[in-house]
Amino acid sequence: MNTKTLGSLFTLGLSAFAWAVAPVEISLGQSLLVDDFADKDMASSLGPWSVYPDASGKTTVQHSFVSNAGVNGTTNAIRVDYSLDGSDDLGYNPFIEIKVYMATDSLARDMSNCNEMQYEYRGNNTHYFKAIGSINVEDNYHRKEFDASDSWKSVTLHWTDLVQGELEYWGREANVNDVKKNLIGFVWQVQDYDGTEGFLGCSGHCQGLCLGAMIIDIH
Repeated sequence: MNTKTLGSLFTLGLSAFAWAVAPVEISLGQSLLVDDFADKDMASSLGPWSVYPDASGKTTVQHSFVSNAGVNGTTNAIRVDYSLDGSDDLGYNPFIEIKVYMATDSLARDMSNCNEMQYEYRGNNTHYFKAIGSINVEDNYHRKEFDASDSWKSVTLHWTDLVQGELEYWGREANVNDVKKNLIGFVWQVQDYDGTEGFLGCSGHCQGLCLGAMIIDIH
C-alpha cells in the first residue's frame, strides 16, 4: 500500500511589478486565505478543487474529508483514495491528481506577484508539484518531483525550480514567467505502475507570508 499525504497552505504576497492586466491584489505583508477545508467542500476562496484520474484508464479515486488536527493548525483535509490501473489502455503509467484552480470560472489569472512557493508533505511515494497555465505546452507542464517522506517535510521553491523535464521527447517550451502570468492552477500528482494503491491528502489553510514576494505555502 503506497500512501501519500500533502498539506496545502497557500500564501500570496505583493511584489513591486505592475502589468497591463493587474495581478491578483494582495497588500504587502497581508495574507490571502485560499482554503482551510472548514466547510468540507470542493471550493476554495479563489476557485474550485478537482480530483482527476486518467479518464481512459481503469484508475479509481474516491475523495473524502478527514480530520487533520495538529498539522500547522489545520483541522480538516481532503483525502483521495486511489488505485492505479490502465497502462495497457493508456500507453503510459497511470496517474491521479488534486488540482486547485485560481478562478471560479477555471480560467487563468495573473499571478505575477508570486515569486516563491513553499509547502509541506508526507507520504511513501514520490509526487509532482506542477504549475498549470493557459500557455500551450502540450501537457509538458513546469514541475518538480519530491521524494517520499515518512514525516512532514517542508520544501521551498522558486519558479525557476519548476522545469519542463521532457522537452527532448515531447511538449512545447514556454517561459515559466509567462505561465505564472496566465496561471490556471496548481496540481499535486501521483503517477506510478498498475496496482499502486494509496491515498493523497491535502490539508491546510492558505495564508500570506510576504518576504518581498508572494509565497505559496502548502501545509
